[in-house]
Amino acid sequence: MKLFYLPNGQHIRTFYPIFMGAADLSDGVVRDPINGNLPNSDDTNGLVTDMYPVRIISAIINPQGKDVGYEVVTLVNVAPTEMVITNWSLRDKNDRAYVIGDKISKAGEIFSIRLPRDNVQLSNKGGEIRLHDDQQKLVHRVSYSKTQARRQGVTVLF
Repeated sequence: MKLFYLPNGQHIRTFYPIFMGAADLSDGVVRDPINGNLPNSDDTNGLVTDMYPVRIISAIINPQGKDVGYEVVTLVNVAPTEMVITNWSLRDKNDRAYVIGDKISKAGEIFSIRLPRDNVQLSNKGGEIRLHDDQQKLVHRVSYSKTQARRQGVTVLF
């Protein structure tokens, strides 16, 4: 983030994101585009871990009509090889979890998961969606606002 302060130096006047370059996926590992370091699995910035290049790319948070049982989260495998996803979980802001069954995701594959009734619930007042591996380590996290969730039937891109 690029920050600009007021002349008094005490308050931020404006800020904007800076594109730092594309990630290098030539070896199947997502690295920091600036220094080539591996992201930490405990990062809070939403980066995927070095071991699991799977990302949450979109969600239908507020489906037309009833929400329960019709919310959908879409994932992508950005690795150049297939990933075996067994007992991973999607979690909401209240840490309710939906365990994903056995899934083999081909390189570049995009797949959607419909969240069942009485499980993870995507709040229409804003929230987050987290993807955890079978060891409960954070793989990827996204957040969304009340404004994004307000419109029914709209797919929110992350």
